[in-house]
Amino acid sequence: EAWAAAAPGLVVRADGAYASMSFPANATDGSHHGESYRLCHSAPVADKIMRETVGEALGYAPIVSFDQEMGGSANFPGYNTSHGHPPGRGAWEWEGYQRTLEAVRDDAKDRGIEAALMQEQSSELAMPYLGATWTRQFWQVASQGAYFDAVGLDAVNVGTFAYLYHEFSLGLAAAQFQGQGEQSQPDGSGEPYELRSHVIMSAVARGLMPTPFANDVNRSDYDEWHARVAESNAAANKVWAAWPEFLVFGTTVAPPRVRGPVLETYEMLDATTRRNLSLPAVLVGSFRHSAESASGAATVSTLILNARYDAVEISVELPWDASRITWRDGATRDVVGAWPAGARGAKYSLPPLGAVVIEAAGVAAL
Repeated sequence: EAWAAAAPGLVVRADGAYASMSFPANATDGSHHGESYRLCHSAPVADKIMRETVGEALGYAPIVSFDQEMGGSANFPGYNTSHGHPPGRGAWEWEGYQRTLEAVRDDAKDRGIEAALMQEQSSELAMPYLGATWTRQFWQVASQGAYFDAVGLDAVNVGTFAYLYHEFSLGLAAAQFQGQGEQSQPDGSGEPYELRSHVIMSAVARGLMPTPFANDVNRSDYDEWHARVAESNAAANKVWAAWPEFLVFGTTVAPPRVRGPVLETYEMLDATTRRNLSLPAVLVGSFRHSAESASGAATVSTLILNARYDAVEISVELPWDASRITWRDGATRDVVGAWPAGARGAKYSLPPLGAVVIEAAGVAAL
């Protein structure tokens, strides 16, 4: 019955067969896990099924996530002529998905359900209808797809998506952690916890919500890798919780120049090939918020995080004028100092896994 209802909305290949993915046999008992068929983003029948399915789920949970509907595994040119789109690939794939998101959201509003939609990866088409995105962006190391060096440092991707769209979409950092600083494996292919700490702190600096996997943050009865990664995750979450006005609701702006030490670590390109890395030990992000409607002036908060497990010294050069500049502890919001009067630059000592916020009030429109 379910198959009969869904079949008219399934993706059809050029040869007339249904597009499907065969899951491998179970390694233990040899059983087959079945076939996965794909609903066409543009088919009215598929849209109806998704609206009903997600609508039911929203009755039980406040957030529903779509997995790789755009990019990733979403690779399904369709040739069913009854679906109302040109054959093959095309904008119709994403435009149909956009219509489904809009309809699901409107259905929830009509039912008085306060809920959010989320998806893995994102785009400008989807963001107006999403409460969050499970971002997959700016891998830090070559084994995960970062192929260039910058200013003498290794594979420092810039995170363009988070920078451009931070104020439009809450991003989760979970996928960024995968494959970077992985715990030691029996074959010796693991990477140091320092690399994972760098990735965690770089995510928060770009305004991504820390979302570690549960098996990464256990403290008791685990090895040193887990204990140290748990420390870094705890430090990052304290910072995230302390500053919602800009980490969630702020607008990203170009950060000031911050000089600090590097983090010497390594990655494993495969089980036996080690690549040494020199990465920034200090991660930085700046956000404009609390704008005054009359003057256009706003507060610009610069978050600086130490990814290392020892204290580091930093120097900062601010590019803008402000009526008041204050140093605040990144985790507690406590005032920890004032900017030197009339100075463009200043120095600060960051504790292990520590963070500081430079709060510049009264900054003219940028």
